[in-house]
Amino acid sequence: MACVPATAGAPVGTALGGVVAPSLLHQIFQGAKLGTAAEQSTIDARAYATVALGMPLTVLLAAPIPAMRAHRLSAARAVSGGSAPHSELGPAVQRWLTGVRLPRSVTLGLRLPSANVA
Repeated sequence: MACVPATAGAPVGTALGGVVAPSLLHQIFQGAKLGTAAEQSTIDARAYATVALGMPLTVLLAAPIPAMRAHRLSAARAVSGGSAPHSELGPAVQRWLTGVRLPRSVTLGLRLPSANVA
């Protein structure tokens, strides 16, 4: 399922990068003593082909890892994605933080990591 948007987005992203990259490279190499900016701002067509084919390939290689993990879980557990607390330490820390005299934004920020303690 992740390969479809990656395959659709790779050519669009490559084309957009092809439009933006020459002016960006021109700005980057303008102050450097690496030759003229016109020489440095050209991008080889192989780079565009590598990006357009490499992004879907990267997704194709990376997507099976979380998919295999989700396959072993029940549907409810896979959807929750581990967002529920897993141990008693998380609620204990959250109870302790209710009595601490810190600003509310600080205690909320400290509660988030303790909620995901495994």
